[in-house]
Amino acid sequence: MLVTSHSYLTRPTAATQPQGYKAATVELEGLPQEADTHYSDGTPRSDLSDSAQIKSDHPTSPLGKVVAGVMLGAGVWTVANIASQVASAGPAGVALAAGALVAGYAAADLSSGIFHHWVDNYPTPETPVVGKMAKEFQEHHFRTYDLLEVSFLDNCVNAGRFLAPMMGLVAAANPHYAVAASAMAFLTGGYLAQGSHRWTHMKTPPPVGRLMQAVGLAQSKESHARHHRMPWSDNYCIVNGMWNPLLSKTDFWRKLENVYHQATGIEPKSWRDPGVKQLALGEISKAEFLAHQKENRKIFSEVISDERKFWREQDQARREALQ
Repeated sequence: MLVTSHSYLTRPTAATQPQGYKAATVELEGLPQEADTHYSDGTPRSDLSDSAQIKSDHPTSPLGKVVAGVMLGAGVWTVANIASQVASAGPAGVALAAGALVAGYAAADLSSGIFHHWVDNYPTPETPVVGKMAKEFQEHHFRTYDLLEVSFLDNCVNAGRFLAPMMGLVAAANPHYAVAASAMAFLTGGYLAQGSHRWTHMKTPPPVGRLMQAVGLAQSKESHARHHRMPWSDNYCIVNGMWNPLLSKTDFWRKLENVYHQATGIEPKSWRDPGVKQLALGEISKAEFLAHQKENRKIFSEVISDERKFWREQDQARREALQ
């Protein structure tokens, strides 16, 4: 059964809730934002209920399988090399290797945030090399369940095609176990970032996803939900989101945007919210920003109205193609 052309304004019932209904909600202060891409309570809508969009059994591409195979094989070999070295290093070696693993994974989360912030705000679909990825990240704000249109491994393949060769080099080089452990954790975290992101948009992630969320190795739904609040200007880290609270509290992204603006003159997309821009430029305090956040988000919503219309038309074309 296809979604009718007006159903994007209809709040889902218990029987028709999309797969990600409880996943990445857009929580707005005061009255909820009603937009083409969200239900009236602010929940991102599922564009194609009963379509392949919300199914999780898509076949993996050959590239996705190759990249996953390299990551797994090289990772296992690296673990064996680390274990061999640690065995002769004693308890101190175990502690150092464990610390290196934690540091590498933490670096992966921070790196995912820096890259996510950049790709959300600066490139366009026409930007060389990263244009396709930029389009996918920016489109995701309007179609939050697009991650479920491909398999888990194909969610990870864009980053994996760059990271898998590096993992292979680490396995072949067999460096000091602390270096190998930190590199392996960093590369594994980077590879799994979009997989972790996928799980935040699923009503019921697979058991391994729920376990990783429970132990803090994957980002929680609540953490990522905060990113999907307009104007999508916070909580960019998506490996496990461990850096998000600190970066949010210190207004790290606004400071980074200010530095980039001073160096290049380019304004990020998040500055279409006037409050975000003023906070980044130091023109208002954090208290003033929060006091006017609701009205500034309404301004942002109006600014992106053409984009909402565009993606609404794209969704309608998808529905017609399924008929």
